[in-house]
Amino acid sequence: MIKKNLCLNRVLSLISAGILGGIGAGICAAFIWGIGISDRAAAFSPFALIPAAKAAESAPLADALPPATDEDILKQKFRAVEKYNDPQKSAEHLRELEVQTITREKSTLPLAPDKLTMINFWGAWCAACISEMPSLSAFEQTHPQISVINIAENRDGYLPVRSAADRLGLMHENNYYDQRGFVKRWMNVRVFPTKILISPSGDMLYRLEGNIDWGDPTVQNLFDKLGQTYQVSPTKTSQTQHHPKS
Repeated sequence: MIKKNLCLNRVLSLISAGILGGIGAGICAAFIWGIGISDRAAAFSPFALIPAAKAAESAPLADALPPATDEDILKQKFRAVEKYNDPQKSAEHLRELEVQTITREKSTLPLAPDKLTMINFWGAWCAACISEMPSLSAFEQTHPQISVINIAENRDGYLPVRSAADRLGLMHENNYYDQRGFVKRWMNVRVFPTKILISPSGDMLYRLEGNIDWGDPTVQNLFDKLGQTYQVSPTKTSQTQHHPKS
């Protein structure tokens, strides 16, 4: 009886060892097979790690991007921007258009001969124009190297324009009323407000549509740069002035 029990126990132990060994072998095989699969997958994966040398080679690509141009910055800020590349596109005719001052006196537009001029065409009914005007007025006070000329359109007549100008605290100087619509037609205004930048020599540089925050440091830095670029020394200004013949 004892011998039978010993034999039975030995058989059971062998069977158990075989089962456990088979399970262990199966686990090891699966683990090894999984490693092989993962290695092959990594070789074809787009997310595989880039060697340090290759990463170092690709890093300068971001630094090689060209810096943003003046036009790029303007397009980021305004609704639409048009750069005038035609040297014949002159604003000289703008000087001849008849307007009225904000106090209804006949006048023409005084384009600055020694610095950049920015014409701002706006409407008293235009919410975007009204909301922009305080920051534009503050910008004008702190940037004397740029001449800002505000011209109001005549859609609702003079009284709303005068009321809005007084409410906004616009100075009478360089604020005009386009009573006959000459400036609006000449500028082909489609969006309010619309601005045109004019060089001291009378060349049109940019057409800018839409309202912005003129307190934005990026905008101020850009117009500081433009103002310095187109600023003319007093000596050059006196040399280019036309004197009547004696």
